[in-house]
This record gives sequence, structure tokens and C-alpha cells, in this order.
Amino acid sequence: MEEQRALGVALSGGGHRATVFSLGALLYLVDSRRNSEVKAISSVSGGSITNAFIATLSKPFNEQGPDTFEPEVARFAHQIAGSREWWCRSIVSSLVLLTAWLVVVLWDFPDNLFSLKQFIVLGPLLIWVSVAGPKSGGTLWGWWGTWFYLASLVAITAIALASVWVTASSPSLQQWLWTIALLSAVALLAGVRNKIAELAFEATINPLPKHNLARGQHRALRDLPKTIRHVFCATEVHTGRHAYFSHDLFYVPVAGVANPGSLKLSTAVQSSANFPVGFPLRFFLRRRHKFIGTSAFNGPRMRLVTPRVIALSDGGVYDNTGASWFLEAKERYDDMKKWAETVPRNEDVDTQNEAVDTRTRFISQLSEMRNVPERLIIVNSSASPAWRGIGKSFIPFIGEFLQFAIVADIFYDTRGSLQAMDLLRRFLSKEYRERTQSAVVSIFETPALLPLWLTDPGRWSSQFRRIYPADLDVDDRLRSVADSALRASKHGPRFDQRQGSLARQRASVENKLRTANEQLEALEQGTVAYLKQQAQVRKLRSEVRKLKIAGAERPWNFQDMRNAFKIAGVSRYVSTTLRPLGLDATAGLLWHGYYQTMMNANLLLGLPLMEPFPPRLEDFKALAAGRRREARPMPYELETKPAEL
Repeated sequence: MEEQRALGVALSGGGHRATVFSLGALLYLVDSRRNSEVKAISSVSGGSITNAFIATLSKPFNEQGPDTFEPEVARFAHQIAGSREWWCRSIVSSLVLLTAWLVVVLWDFPDNLFSLKQFIVLGPLLIWVSVAGPKSGGTLWGWWGTWFYLASLVAITAIALASVWVTASSPSLQQWLWTIALLSAVALLAGVRNKIAELAFEATINPLPKHNLARGQHRALRDLPKTIRHVFCATEVHTGRHAYFSHDLFYVPVAGVANPGSLKLSTAVQSSANFPVGFPLRFFLRRRHKFIGTSAFNGPRMRLVTPRVIALSDGGVYDNTGASWFLEAKERYDDMKKWAETVPRNEDVDTQNEAVDTRTRFISQLSEMRNVPERLIIVNSSASPAWRGIGKSFIPFIGEFLQFAIVADIFYDTRGSLQAMDLLRRFLSKEYRERTQSAVVSIFETPALLPLWLTDPGRWSSQFRRIYPADLDVDDRLRSVADSALRASKHGPRFDQRQGSLARQRASVENKLRTANEQLEALEQGTVAYLKQQAQVRKLRSEVRKLKIAGAERPWNFQDMRNAFKIAGVSRYVSTTLRPLGLDATAGLLWHGYYQTMMNANLLLGLPLMEPFPPRLEDFKALAAGRRREARPMPYELETKPAEL
């Protein structure tokens, strides 16, 4: 029974947009007390930031309660929100100070490169960058080292370009050596962008106390909770498949499986969020990590090759939904189990005891990769907006880089949206629902849209063709559950209960009215008793009329619908970057992730709706500001269950 109720959660990529949207989805699971059913959480890119955050809390996610989880969510949401205004001011002021310093440097270049006046200008720049910049918040930009690194990289690059110009005009051996040294320094600095991001994640995602960091202590993968599996997905470049980091394994298709050893959590997060061009590839030596289970792959000209270096890129390159850990478990198991008997022969083993331990470890890790929950909630933060501006692509020098970023963003969002639609088609099929239930929660949806579409797919197929599959055959049971969910979203979760109560009250009052009319007919007109009885009849008729009005189905509250569409529309247009989002964008993403997960999970998994209903945007603005919500949401169990065949 416990295995049937086990729940897996996949968090997609999408920068801070995915971080906050998935955080809202997880907050709903805690509020509804269904987080105890979660046995594994896999993630990609921006979702891995949220995954790392909840993995480093004082209690495992499936043991969290609303009282302990809400303050942590408020703290992290406030950090992600940061201040966009302060970030912009810090960027502009840093560029102004940097320009002033470059003018001073280039004034005496190359004769007097290191003069006193240059350091007088450089001092305020470094102080401002190190102190004021991190106050803008976020993860990558919330660490002083990011600002210091970028300022240093821009400064050295400018000096290197000036040196190239001087060398071209008056070449000399000394000038050539100086130019080569500067260009080498630029290349070395630019090549460690992923290391800087790793340090920033380590410093901003639930960092250890400073005295622990001073002793060289770090959050390691092996220190993550054991009662729930946190999986971080990255794309292995040789095979184009997902590699996985977890507390007890490091799996790479081209190399096999290994113990994570001393691998840091921040390394796994950065590898999962290693966006192409923005960051260089992450490299790992195969021999250093002692992989077992795979010896060679068919390479060029069908020759067996054994790569010595493992190269990882952003997990969204292969699958931006982050669901491959669950959906490809059987395929992964079948590919690896054939190596179980050959582990000692494929590895350099000194003693027989070590060989037994190696095989035992391999079989245990193989079993863990096979035993994954079948019930899934896939939180997809990829959305293909209807319009993209291209004005920034005309900026001189960096325009082509920005053009590539726009095209890559289209690739990620469009592919993620199509994957989410295919998964929804799969989860709603009769064959799949005969075995289990799963849900897809996408940022391009609006909370009441899925039940509205399922009640009559033929009617709404043309309007929602970019959101839901048009070729799906919805069975009657699922349509009935969708109709109940639509009524709940229209009138509130207690509509059926309230209707029953009003019907009983109306029947009682109508019986009293019938008796009063009979008594009135028996009395003589004009008498005092007749007039009193007539007043009683009028009072009962008024009560019946009020109960009829109260029991009538209300029309849609178009103001609420308009607000929901507006917030959801703004959410999908939030850029997929790691800079601070601001208070309003963060609150909207939290609200959207919470509300959308509640509606889709209620419809497809039978999870409860929450009261107050619908969720109040003011409560999520409080969370984004670092405060607790005014009203604690409480689950309301509907009488209907998820549609089962």
C-alpha cells in the first residue's frame, strides 16, 4: 500500500522562474499534508536550486509541516525576489566606476600601468562591488564573489584589448609577451565561470555557518536526507543522455555508477544548471570517481571507446522536465544489469573482499535506480510566450551572443512545452490510468483551464490547441471528475455540501409554509388570528425565496478569472535568468505554482483543495516579502475521487 501511495516529483528547468514556480508547488504539497507521500524529487537547472534548498533544511521534505516549512519558504522566496531596482543601480554604478578606472589606466598605458591614482579609483570600485552588489539578492548575484569576478573579467578584458591595439601599432617582444599574458589571463578567468557559479550557489542556498566554511567544510551529496531521494539531472555530452547526482550514487551513462564520495551539493546544482555558452562544460575524471558497470561504447567507425573524461552540460539540453529519472528507470536498469556479473573483471580489484563489496554496492545502486514511484507530479516551468522582443540583439559586439541566447530560450521553452503536452496525453490515456495516476502542472496553464477543457474537449480544442492535446479521448468518469472540479473552482470547494444544507433548509421551510397555508384557510378573514397567520405565511414565503436565490448556481466571477489569467500570463513571461525577480513577479509565480498544482493534482490525483479558495495573492506577496501568511490554508476533502477505470 505504501508503494502504491509513493509519490515522485519532477521539477523542470527555467532559471529563477522555475525555482519559484516549483517552490509554490511544493508549498501546496506541505499545506495539503501530502508531502509525506513524496519519496523522490528529481530536478533540472532552475528546479535544482529549489531541490537543493529543500534538501538542506533541518528536516527532510516528507517530514515537514506547515509551521516549519512556511518560514523557510518565506526566507528563500524573499532572497530570490531581491530587488531588481537595486540590481540595475548596482550594474550601472559599477560600470560607471569601472569606466572611470579604465580611463585612468588607459591614460598612462602601457608606460605606467600600475600607478597610485589607478588604485585610488580602483578602491571604491572593489568596495562597492563587494558590499553593495550582493544586496540585490538572488542566488548567482547574491554573492559578492560574482560581482568581484565580473568586474575583474571586464577590466582585464579591456586592458587586453588595449594591449592588442598597442601591439599592432608598435610591436615589440616585450609588448607581445605582455599581450599574450593578458589574453591568457582573460581566457583563464572566462573559463572558470562555472566554478564561480558553484561557489555562489554554495554561499546563497542554505549556506553553512561561516565557522564551518572557515574549516573547509561543505555540504556534500552524501549528507543529504536518506528518507527521501533528491536527484539532480545533468546532460552527459558523449551520449546526450541524463547523468544523475544523488546521496548514494553518481550515475553517468558513458561511465557507469559510482559513489558520490566528497562531491559537493553545489557541484551537482551547478552541473544541472550549466547553461550552454553561459557556462563552459563541467569535466570529471572517470578514474578518479571509480565508476563501475560500463566499460565501453560504440564510438566513431563502430569502435569501442572508453572515455576518460566525463563532460556535463545543462540538464535541460536532454529533458527539461526533469522526469527522466522516473520515466526511464526500466530502460536504465536493463542497460546496467548485464554488468552485474562482470564487475570484478572490469575493475582493478586488489582483494576478493573488495570485489564482493564492489559488486554488492553496484547491485544496491542498481536496485535504487529501478525502484522509483509511479505516481508523479511533473512541475513544468517551460512556456513558449506568444511574443519575444529582439531589440537587444542589435547591441554592438554582444548582439550575436544575445541572438544565440534568444534562440536557445526558444529551444528550451518550446521543447519543454511539447514534452509537457505529450506527458499529459500519456497520463490521461485509459491504459495509463488503469495502472496509476499522475499529473502535469505547467506554467502556461491557468488554474481552471484543465477542468474546463476536460468537460468538453471538442468544444475547446481549437482555443486550447497550444496548451492541451486535441486528439485525446476523455472517458466519462474523468469528465465527471472534471465537472466537479469546475464547479468547485466556480463556487468554492464546499459548494456541494452547502447545496445539500440549503436544500434541507428549504424543504423544512416549505413544509412549515404548507402547514401555515392550511391553518390560514381554516381561519375567518379579518380576525386578529387571521392577520397574524397571514404575516407568518408572508415571512415563510420570503425565507423560501431567499433560499432559492442562495441555492442557485452563480455565474462565473469574471473578475477572479481575469485576475487569474493576468497573473498566469505574467508568470510565463518572466525571463529564465538567475537575476533577482522582484516582489511582484515572485509573488505571482508562487501563487501560480501553488494554485495550478492544487487544481491539477485535485483533478488527476485526488489531492485536496485548500481553503481559503481561491488562494489569496496577498498571502504570497507576504511570503515574497519574507513574512508569513495571514491565514493558514486548510485542506478540504472533496467527496469525489480521481477518475479510475
